[in-house]
Amino acid sequence: MRLALDYPELVGSMVIISGMAKYTANYPSYEPASLQQRINYIEKVLAPRWFKTVDKATWDNGNFRAEIFAQDSTKAMKYWEQMSSVPIPVMVRYLCEFYCTDISIEYENLSVPTLIIVPDFTEETLTNPSNNYLTSFFHSSWLGAKPASDEIQMITVTDTNAFIMEDQPEKLQKIINEFLAGSLKPYDLIR
Repeated sequence: MRLALDYPELVGSMVIISGMAKYTANYPSYEPASLQQRINYIEKVLAPRWFKTVDKATWDNGNFRAEIFAQDSTKAMKYWEQMSSVPIPVMVRYLCEFYCTDISIEYENLSVPTLIIVPDFTEETLTNPSNNYLTSFFHSSWLGAKPASDEIQMITVTDTNAFIMEDQPEKLQKIINEFLAGSLKPYDLIR
């Protein structure tokens, strides 16, 4: 979305699959009220007190759980292992940048047709207390997107976890094809 906002003349249309618009806390009462507050929190609290002291075991235990990636447990574990193989300094930098990004404040400037495809997640995955962040990250982070820009369409794909392309590849391809053809209706629920 950053590229589409900065260089709309180079982007014909955009599809975001299982993305997050911004960091959204699991407990909204703890979420900083502004982007500047979030940046201050990362720079003065989270980065120095946690990111600089975490070890590999703690990092892996606090990271995404394998089951959120795909419904097939073998594929899910493969993706978790890929994620876990990234060196901690790289992940720290990525997360600091992600936590300090809020693309939602620029929705109104979007001039490129955009489709946001979010996973529904299985009931089993959503009800696991260890996954209490899923709704906040994958769903709540997009609240306000559609009303903010006529260019944005959103769709939820049922019976999927984060890697929609693994769980429902045919549905995903159909949705993208319809979007590119201009025939996808906003807020469709594909079953």
